[in-house]
Amino acid sequence: MDNLKCCKQLVVPKEYVPKVLYLAHSHILGGHLGREKTYERILDRFYWPGVKRAVEDYCRHCAECQINSPKVQFRNTLIPLPIIETPFSRIGMDIVGPLPKSSRGHHYILVILDYANCYPEAIPLRSANAKTVAREMLLLFSRTDGLVERFNKTLKHMLRKVIDVDGKNWDQLLPYVLFSIREDPQGSTGFSPFELLYGRRPRGMLDLAKEAWEEQPSTHRSLVEHLLRLCEQLSAKQVQDLRELLDGNRDVFSETPGRTTVITHDIKTAPGKTVRLRPYRIPEAQRQAIRQEVQKMLDLGVLEESHSAWSSPIVLVGKPDGSIRFCNDYRKVNEIAELDTYPMPRADELVERLGPARFISTLDLTKGYWQVV
Repeated sequence: MDNLKCCKQLVVPKEYVPKVLYLAHSHILGGHLGREKTYERILDRFYWPGVKRAVEDYCRHCAECQINSPKVQFRNTLIPLPIIETPFSRIGMDIVGPLPKSSRGHHYILVILDYANCYPEAIPLRSANAKTVAREMLLLFSRTDGLVERFNKTLKHMLRKVIDVDGKNWDQLLPYVLFSIREDPQGSTGFSPFELLYGRRPRGMLDLAKEAWEEQPSTHRSLVEHLLRLCEQLSAKQVQDLRELLDGNRDVFSETPGRTTVITHDIKTAPGKTVRLRPYRIPEAQRQAIRQEVQKMLDLGVLEESHSAWSSPIVLVGKPDGSIRFCNDYRKVNEIAELDTYPMPRADELVERLGPARFISTLDLTKGYWQVV
């Protein structure tokens, strides 16, 4: 029962069945995958009576598959591999080629495969010498890696089915073939490489067709909704492991903000000047909320009693959830404060630096409004 999967299917009218079959199999993003994978890809989104027989007939009569499909070979006994828990902690690399020279002068493909989630990368190369590989920011590749060589075979067969007659556009079609492989669930993991790496399902041609036929715009889900939907796909054992992991790290999810005295900050102001402002008028209905908020911040150590000559009025800002944010109007203080000459980073330069990144780490602080990092 743990392997059962619940999904929402759209019933396809008879006249649209050929279009769905084309998108799932023959389209450039379909990848001409086998009958079982094409069937699973369709069944995950669509349904009509006799869908499996229709998929088998369509794949059996596909001209590109008949010409380029490999012959069935004897399969050796499978050897179990150790489970890799961290993505990209173990990768396999290999070179495919030489291939027919493309219109852009490429002869080879540098293939990289992650052992944890089978996420593939394929980079077209003009030559396979050490300088070219190093220029692609790779330090080593192996020609005897079983997992990668099996993927190389799949990659070449898929490219052969979509390239032109002269075979010179294979490097331009490589990203489309890779997308088809990345969105296809793997038999060893039960998930697609894309989903294991990014934590969400890719939106392929079938997803776009389903959204268009349902006449529903793509909705953006919150992080909580996304995690809840992701948990629905986990088995009972995976749910239990996840709960144990969360229980062992309760302090990370605390609603109480932490406090540190390792670093302190002083605001330098012009000598001889003091800011002393009268408080703003506050509605009577909010006075009780202010008292509760002040007492709460005193208990948490965010505030401390002061007998200073300085005084700045408070400002209450409403939050989307209906609560209030307790703020202060420090504009007059800022006018006499001595600013640091530290140059502010440029937003466009930050975007350029983050552009090639696969992962971006962020900090989600509890009550981050009070915290300076």
